Amino acid sequence: MTKDTVQTGMPSRLNTPIRFFGYFTPKDIIRMGVPAAAAHAVVQTAPPVHPGLVYGAAGLIGLAWWRLRPYRQTLDNLIGNFVRYLGESRGSIEVEGRELGYFSGADSALTAVLEVDPTHLEMQKPGRQKALRATYRDIFKSVDHPVHVYSCQQDLDLDDYREYVEEKATGHGELQESYSRYVDSLSDRGLTATTHYVVIRVEKGKTGWLSSWVPDTIRNRVGDDNEQDHCSQVSGLIRRCKHLRTELEAAGLNVDGLAGDQLEEFVETNSHSFSTGVTWTQKAGSDADGYRKSVYVHEFANNVPLGWPLSMLRIDGKVDVTQVIEPRKTGDAVKTLEKLKRKQDAELSTHISNGRSTSKLRRIGEEIDQIQDLLAKQEDVVVDYEAVLTAHSEDKQECRETFERLVRRLDTLQIDYRQPVTRTDLAARTENPLTGDPLDESLLMPGISAAAGFPFATHGIEDIGVVYGVDSSDRTPVVLDRWGWKSHSMARMGVTGSGKSYAAKLELLRLLLVHPNLQVYAVDPKQEYAALINYLGGTAQTLGSDTEYSFDSDYAVLVPEDRGDLESVEHMVDGLKQMYSAASRDDRKTLILIDEAKRLLEHEAGRHAFNQFVLEARDTNTAITAISQSARHFTDYREGRDILDNMPGKVLMNHDNVTESMRDYFDLSQQEAQKIQGLATGDDAPYSESLLKVSDQVDAKLRVQSTDKEHDLIISASEARRTVSDSSAATIRNQ
Repeated sequence: MTKDTVQTGMPSRLNTPIRFFGYFTPKDIIRMGVPAAAAHAVVQTAPPVHPGLVYGAAGLIGLAWWRLRPYRQTLDNLIGNFVRYLGESRGSIEVEGRELGYFSGADSALTAVLEVDPTHLEMQKPGRQKALRATYRDIFKSVDHPVHVYSCQQDLDLDDYREYVEEKATGHGELQESYSRYVDSLSDRGLTATTHYVVIRVEKGKTGWLSSWVPDTIRNRVGDDNEQDHCSQVSGLIRRCKHLRTELEAAGLNVDGLAGDQLEEFVETNSHSFSTGVTWTQKAGSDADGYRKSVYVHEFANNVPLGWPLSMLRIDGKVDVTQVIEPRKTGDAVKTLEKLKRKQDAELSTHISNGRSTSKLRRIGEEIDQIQDLLAKQEDVVVDYEAVLTAHSEDKQECRETFERLVRRLDTLQIDYRQPVTRTDLAARTENPLTGDPLDESLLMPGISAAAGFPFATHGIEDIGVVYGVDSSDRTPVVLDRWGWKSHSMARMGVTGSGKSYAAKLELLRLLLVHPNLQVYAVDPKQEYAALINYLGGTAQTLGSDTEYSFDSDYAVLVPEDRGDLESVEHMVDGLKQMYSAASRDDRKTLILIDEAKRLLEHEAGRHAFNQFVLEARDTNTAITAISQSARHFTDYREGRDILDNMPGKVLMNHDNVTESMRDYFDLSQQEAQKIQGLATGDDAPYSESLLKVSDQVDAKLRVQSTDKEHDLIISASEARRTVSDSSAATIRNQ
């Protein structure tokens, strides 16, 4: 069900150095020439016994200086940065004044922070993805200052959610305790949560024209230049925040400005003391995420998927992604591109004369031409783009392992990277939201390419609802509240034995915890749910012609006399209509389970009644769960498709066959169709899997899990009211 992610073209590293003879840059000539010049001076001033040895040693030193590249950096760069590193002062990051919605750092820059809620990028169709990318690019076109974007990961804390469940659950003591332990176990599995921030800075003395934005009433009350400059900073910061917030919200994102206690907590979290090694950063006096190890992007592959940082955020372990985007003025960009084009042409001529390959240089030349064309047509802007990726953990070995997984993922995407060796202090400040960008390792590219780094692509965790499973891609629990959807209905589809009935019962038990007054009705031709309804204290009634059913109990199920014996679908239709009538007279939340939904879908009157009920269910505070052995039972009929259109939730479990109508409705690729046929069923694995899609919220592959208590209730519900001993351990049983 996941749509193919849109690919974005990325330019090469455009600043190509000139190489003499096709091999040596001017700096390389110096590296090899300095030892030779020193050797010549020694021979001339104090001739040694064997001058040839001196020249030979100088040649070897020069060759090593040119050739050796530890960490893919030249020796002189490493040594120079190491000398700077030794003399650099390091320690805590000090900030002042956070009570007004902004703060001032040690460099006197004023900083404000916007928190951005993510949107589920992968569930968007390609057209929507392209529109989102263009909207994000337009933000770069509309600003004239650096934009710092931080995607920060922390340990997942489900304490608030557990407390919510414990507060809601009444009368289900053992079930609630078992579920609470399950929620705690999810937090203990090393799961992470990602928070996205956009940080806006205005540096002191660099407000420029922003000072003209200060109201005269403020300027006249301020006497000295320092105070006027401060007012300019504040006014400029406010303007930039308002503008960015408006642009982000126009892209359909929810944005909140941090202030008060939220800003205080944000600053306290990041204004830690730190110490740095050659390749590591460590928080001083703190065990929480004390070890950090970073890389920065040196060059991208020709194409990257939109929202490529999401791939980094999904690896096993905690990773922060820092992106700095600084738009260039058009005039400056044009001059820079012209200069790069001249260097590229000169380098190309050298390669041709030396018979060397020119394919990469020609590609760079074409890319420069394309960017110049975009500027000439005013279709894009040129930006300096920087991406820093940081693995972190409270344990050094775990941090190292996360870092190794990070660089392997970069290798998979063919993204060239560098470690900031002997510049870890600069990297630490760049990836810290409280400071600027002293690392300064940016790439020149068009705004549409920088927009491929769209970071707000993770899905958050709701603080209400129930756990439907754990996302297989990033091991994040998927918590959803059906009564928060535009319609509350869901279809569960899968072959016999795929686990759809088990998952429906599991959802029912969890809904009872968070909705204590929930009414549950079921139409149950195969008597799949009657035992559980009876165990809960409900009533079972026999389906038949001209029967008046009673829905005085909170739990009721309609079953045939014999399991599977239902010759006339009219009995199901009549029972469904009476359920609808009962639900419409009660404003409490109602869950209706319709098993063997294909019986209704294969009958014209059944499809009509089914569709009408789904359309009007929201008005009666009713959630319908339709269960069928194949999605084609819906997709083969126009009315079935209409029903799915009005069901925000769709769960696909294992299918033996993915039909053309299914491919067409769900817009499935060949790979996605194979994924559905390969989902674990519980018979061939210690868990079951499903593909869950909820409109505008989730599109994920889930593993379905239950607690011991839930499992025992589902399996042994036929022994109604049997006392099930409480499990003494928080052991989680996979279906």
